[in-house]
Amino acid sequence: MKKIWEKKFLFAASVVLCVGIAYAYAKIVPPLYAVKTTLLIDSSGSSRKLGDSKYVEGGVGLIDMEKNLSNEMGILKSYSLMEKTVRDLDFQVSYYAGKWYKEREAYGYFPFEVELIDTSAQMFNARFYVELLSDQRYRLSVKTKEFDVSNPATNTAR
Repeated sequence: MKKIWEKKFLFAASVVLCVGIAYAYAKIVPPLYAVKTTLLIDSSGSSRKLGDSKYVEGGVGLIDMEKNLSNEMGILKSYSLMEKTVRDLDFQVSYYAGKWYKEREAYGYFPFEVELIDTSAQMFNARFYVELLSDQRYRLSVKTKEFDVSNPATNTAR
């Protein structure tokens, strides 16, 4: 205990330094979110059945319920459903707000909306900066060294 007391200033400085680093880390690093859900799948046999079993008698209801459950799980894992969900959530465009040291990705309301036109070439992986000058005017700038150009209509990239 005496050795620790002799180096109390070094100990206090290291505690202050570690708390400062932890505070800076918490302010700079973007937060991570987790979402969970529970789904109730209709097993009544009235929705999305694969069809009746003609070969098994007696256990047809159980087989149909199992088929229905497998079908619902397949639909939930389907690529088209995932693609529609991502498209509806508009994850192709990311919005950021704040200064360079406290820039956070934001999701929700913005005074403008970016719409990608699928029939012409698009610039991807580039940051566009929008500065609102007034209710009717804005300044749009691009500050990037590397970006991708792709045409979703023809599936080509430049």
